Parts: sequence; C-alpha cells; structure tokens
Amino acid sequence: DEYGPNIKEALSDDTWELSRVNGKIYGIVTASSKDLDENGNEKPDPMTSMMLVRTDIMEQAGIEKMPETIDEFTNMLRAMKSLSGDSSMRQAPLTTLSTLELPGIEGAFGVECEWIDNGDGTLSNRVETEGYKEYLLYLKSLYDEGLLDPELPTNKTNNVQEKFTSGKSFVMPMAYYDAATIMDALDQSSPGYKIEYMAPLTGENGQCGYAYG
Repeated sequence: DEYGPNIKEALSDDTWELSRVNGKIYGIVTASSKDLDENGNEKPDPMTSMMLVRTDIMEQAGIEKMPETIDEFTNMLRAMKSLSGDSSMRQAPLTTLSTLELPGIEGAFGVECEWIDNGDGTLSNRVETEGYKEYLLYLKSLYDEGLLDPELPTNKTNNVQEKFTSGKSFVMPMAYYDAATIMDALDQSSPGYKIEYMAPLTGENGQCGYAYG
C-alpha cells in the first residue's frame, strides 16, 4: 500500500490472492497476458515456457494437427525423424536442457510441480514419486529410438536454441521472452518457417498439467 500502489492497482484481487499466505502478500504475481475476462480483469497466461514445434516440419512429416496425447506426440517425433534429407544435419527431433525439463509433457505423468501433495498434509519431491520414474522411462524410450537429443546431458539454453534454429531439431522448450531471438534466427536459416506452442499433453491415465513459472 505504501510503496507500490500502482503495482497493486494493476492486478486484480483474484490475481493477488495467488501470492497470499494467511492473508499476507509475500510476492508479486506476474502475468504474461493482458487479455481481459468478462469483468475486465486480466487473465494471466500460464504458458510462460512451453514446448515449441516447427509446424512446417510437422506438416511435411504428414502430421495434420498438433498432438494432444503422449502417444500422438511420440508418433509426431517418429514422423519427423523419418523425413528424407541431409541426415547428417539432424541429431534428433526433440531437444531440451540437461535439467530434463519438458513443460506440458511432465504433467502427463503428474510431475509438473517440483513438490507433490501426498494428500495427507505432507509433500514429496517429484523425483521420489512413481510418476517421475515413469517420466524418465518415457524419456529413455525416446532416447533409445533416436528421438531425443543424445547431447542433452551437456545442453545449455544456447545449445538447444542453436539446434532448433539450424534444423537439427524441431521441438524444444522455449520461454516467451526468447521468441524474438528464435524468430530472427529462423528468418535467416529457414525462410517461410512456421512455429507454434504445443498445449499440455494428456497421459495414458488422463493426467494433464502445467506448472506456471
């Protein structure tokens, strides 16, 4: 109230409620979208970072729509890998960081958050859960098929972006604030390219989720 009246006024009461604990505000909520709801309040866009897909390559591979499930995603990667061309330029259709973060895919295994509510008042780190084991087994299956970048243990952000923009990979996680960098590079390397964020996928048991931030 004293030091940030303009900040406080810029966000709705519902948005501020996300940062309250026992009635006290402990942080400033950010919103990546300024879309308004029917009451004129902003609607925060949860997808600050998501899986980015070269949809032009997807279409060349014969995939007509963005995948909605884990199985459809895997089949899309297989189709991308099977494309003819200079295979020496391609490492794997999917690349990511050494942290193994795949936003929107982790949620299909129920491990989109670092800490999991056990339902009894306790929390478990996601690496201790059966869901995370299944997530890692899925990544291993992609690796074994040559669908996941074999260099991911040493990948940093610049490595991932270079592979995506040079045509070595076609799917990667990207934060919205890196869009200009990626688009500028693709303008040079792949004129006429098309890219699109992929919505969170649904797993075999119906799980689907995304952790904001």
